[in-house]
Amino acid sequence: MTINIADNTPRKSYTVTAGNTSTSFDTEFEFFAEADLNVYVDGVKKTLSADYTVSGGNGSTGTVAISVTGASGNSTVVLTRSIALERTTDFPSQGAFQITSLNTELDRITAIQADLDDETQRSLRLADDDASVAMTLPLKATRVGTVLGFNASTGAPEAGPTIANVNSLSAITANINTVGGIAANVTTVAGIASNVTTVAGIGATAIGNVSGKATEIGRLGTADAVSDMNTLGTAAIVTDMDTLADISADITTLAHIEDGTDATDAIQTVATNISVVQSASANATAAEAARDSAKAIAAAMGAALDSFDDRYLGTMADSATAPTSKTPTITTTNGSADITVSDATGLSIGMLVTSANIPAGTNVVGISGTTISLNNSATASGSGTSSTFAGFGVFGAFNSSTDGPAKDNDNGTLVTGALYFNTSDNEMRVYDGGNWIAASAAGSASMIIYEYTVSGSATATFTGSDDNGLTLSYTSDNIIVVKDGVTLHDDDYTSTSGTSIVLGSNAAVGSEIVIYAFKSFTVADTVPKSSGGNFLGNIQINGADVATTGKAIAMAIVFGG
Repeated sequence: MTINIADNTPRKSYTVTAGNTSTSFDTEFEFFAEADLNVYVDGVKKTLSADYTVSGGNGSTGTVAISVTGASGNSTVVLTRSIALERTTDFPSQGAFQITSLNTELDRITAIQADLDDETQRSLRLADDDASVAMTLPLKATRVGTVLGFNASTGAPEAGPTIANVNSLSAITANINTVGGIAANVTTVAGIASNVTTVAGIGATAIGNVSGKATEIGRLGTADAVSDMNTLGTAAIVTDMDTLADISADITTLAHIEDGTDATDAIQTVATNISVVQSASANATAAEAARDSAKAIAAAMGAALDSFDDRYLGTMADSATAPTSKTPTITTTNGSADITVSDATGLSIGMLVTSANIPAGTNVVGISGTTISLNNSATASGSGTSSTFAGFGVFGAFNSSTDGPAKDNDNGTLVTGALYFNTSDNEMRVYDGGNWIAASAAGSASMIIYEYTVSGSATATFTGSDDNGLTLSYTSDNIIVVKDGVTLHDDDYTSTSGTSIVLGSNAAVGSEIVIYAFKSFTVADTVPKSSGGNFLGNIQINGADVATTGKAIAMAIVFGG
């Protein structure tokens, strides 16, 4: 048989479908000896005699006998030819012409050329119209443990970054993509870095100490207490108290007047200190000013408390509902910040009070028995007036679509930056204007991987427990869906429920669906993906500098080493 290089591709590939078994594979190309064949199953080279046997050859096609059962996702069997580069026949200088041996030797040479041509076609090489450049690889000592790169000017091969650094970047690809998707949030946090630093510096101990004195703070925050402290703190009153201290002996003398016995001396003492009494009018004026100032301070404290109450909501579980409003009757006195309730059970500092005799936006600032102190004074007197006490802690039912409370503690619209602690997931969450997202103080991310394998019949819907017993739960837009190793575009599936993924078309039996569900996080600094930016200093990966000049390498081939 004469071998024609034009129609003798020394390579044949077969596919064995999942679960099926094949035992015979034709070469469809000529070969001479069993050792001329290479057999690969799913990329693994098999051993002659131990794994397979060969029939045919001697310049003809043949058959490889090997048992292969298709793995999940199918198996691939590849047959190739690799003839040793050597002479097998030495022709004599005279005598009969050995046409058969010559023909066989020429067939071997042609087959070897076909093998070399196949290897050349599968090798990295320059295009015919590319500029000539030396394609010699860097020395082993230079390239060991690195990836192959190409010079930004000449295009010649050169050693690139280390394999370890490339693997490190690959391991955080998902995190990098996540950061790119929350660039606006990162910028917002960077703008309030000083506030974050201030809160971090306060310390948990100090915050805990203040929290433990909530009742005492509430008492000091009453209108009467604030008014008294402001009055005592004025310069005039301090002077008066110093004066009183200086005449303590005279006050004692007055205290000992009995039946007029010491009257004369006492009156003389009063006359001596009459100048002090004359200053009472000025002190009264100062007291009125202090009272007005105290009212303004009390109103400001009430507004601050209400603002704090609307932003720092407290705690709730995923199944939590709105607290039950309390409706005791109250007794009010016009101008007084204290009211009396029929029943104080269930009332707490911070609750919003609604009543016809009380200004809007009034909160509880102190509780003593059935006496309740408010941040605003009553506008009218009345006994048995209908009232409502609500709020304190998270107000409103849990909203599964945003994964947190539906309302603030005044039953109002949520503000961006509001906080609450989710007791079901044991994590702090912040409202970003549309959704409750996890607040990560450590700047790290968390991810849950759900894996589904289609069995029984084709399907497009994936929900409930996966192959590992995990129940699917995610935040919309914070997922990546991969089908049989291919990352799907968000147009290829629907992800709005938070508990199921619906593909645009059915996935076949045996298909593998992997869902990566991320939680949000923030970092201190980044370069936006939309506008880009410049790195002003050296960039390091695992302690090694990465070159900041030249163009990005679009292709990387890993060397062994």
